[in-house]
Amino acid sequence: MANKLVSPLPLVSGSGRITVPVSDKSPLFYGLGVLGFNLILEAFGGYAYFFYIEILGLAMTMAAVVRMAYAIWDSINDPIFGFLSDNTRSLWGRRHVWLVPTTLLSGIVFILVFSVPEFIQGKTHLFWYMLVTLLLFETLSTILIVNYVALFPEYFQGLKKRSTASVYNQAGKNIAVLIGLALTPIVYRAIGFTWMAVTYSLLSIVLLVLSLVVNREDPQMQVVKKVEFLPAFKNVLKDLSFWKYGITIALILFGVNMVPFALPFYVKYALNAGPNLTATLSGMALVTSLVVLPIWGRLIRKWEMKKTFYAVVLIMAFGAILLGFSPNKNIAMAGIVIYGVAWGGIWVCNHIIRADLISQNQAHSEKHTEALYYSLLNVILRIGGLLQSLAMVLATVFFGYVSGENPGSQPGMAFRFLMGFIPLVGLVVALFFARFFFKDYPALQSA
Repeated sequence: MANKLVSPLPLVSGSGRITVPVSDKSPLFYGLGVLGFNLILEAFGGYAYFFYIEILGLAMTMAAVVRMAYAIWDSINDPIFGFLSDNTRSLWGRRHVWLVPTTLLSGIVFILVFSVPEFIQGKTHLFWYMLVTLLLFETLSTILIVNYVALFPEYFQGLKKRSTASVYNQAGKNIAVLIGLALTPIVYRAIGFTWMAVTYSLLSIVLLVLSLVVNREDPQMQVVKKVEFLPAFKNVLKDLSFWKYGITIALILFGVNMVPFALPFYVKYALNAGPNLTATLSGMALVTSLVVLPIWGRLIRKWEMKKTFYAVVLIMAFGAILLGFSPNKNIAMAGIVIYGVAWGGIWVCNHIIRADLISQNQAHSEKHTEALYYSLLNVILRIGGLLQSLAMVLATVFFGYVSGENPGSQPGMAFRFLMGFIPLVGLVVALFFARFFFKDYPALQSA
């Protein structure tokens, strides 16, 4: 029998313990906030590198250097901003005071990413412009994500509320991906990359502000006594479940994230088609993912998490095989639908597992370090970014793809390799590590 999830911990003040009331929050408006920030994140993840490599002609290897720097910087600043968030004191709580200004700034920098001045579009200048704007965008998006995601375990307590909120959470993300990946090729062909970025930024800001206004943070969900960095840091790192799950999900998300990155290239070179097919395939994956979200939510409550998680990974592996090993339009459509089924499942599982691990860590340590826990978990996830950089370089080494100006002799094989073989390897290795995590997880799972 799984242990019950602990209720919100009392917070420690200078005069003793105080009880923190937890009011009901709207999972719908939380999901709208997820839609808001993921809209620009998905468009960025799906088309920033395509824009610089294929449209502006930056070499794949130079873009890989940017990707590596992006992942390293992300690993460094995640725990810093998580710690600062956990220790923030304000009349508005710990998170909102960070979220409001960052929402506005991230929208502005997103526009700069896709608005490269003509005089910078030489190879050397373009590399440095890409590096600076992407690192700046990464910094702001880290602050945004760390603070917003840390609200989840505070807002929603227990398996029932968390599974419901996870569905809205994933629905918001999937709609964002539908717009950011599936509609973006149509949008940028119609109005250009700059105006696409302006439109998405404005929509993102409106949705996030609306979410923050409706789901106001309880100022009492902050401690008077500050959390010390090193003890809090050690508290998370000595948690073996943190490491087991971190490595498992990092490998899975490495495979997952290769698909939106490689899809525009794959459609062009492997399927010999244009942006409209990219939009169609992205849309098919996302609509499928949205349709099956409630099913995954029910399955998690009906099955044990281990069974559900393994089913998701195996389904995704089958989708990767279809996408990578046959350059056929119809088979690619079947593969992307299967990928969409698993995509929704992995995110629902991930939200619940992370929240459960944080709650268990709070119960043992009696410290509210939600943002630090999430951010340190994100550091492990950056392994995927480093692996993606390596995979980009391998595409050049093995198949000769350099850029849109110099695609080499086998560009189709290069992106079949990135769409199929690389994700499949990540998923297979992830299953090996998942075996160790799920030996302990039943004792942690929400009741």
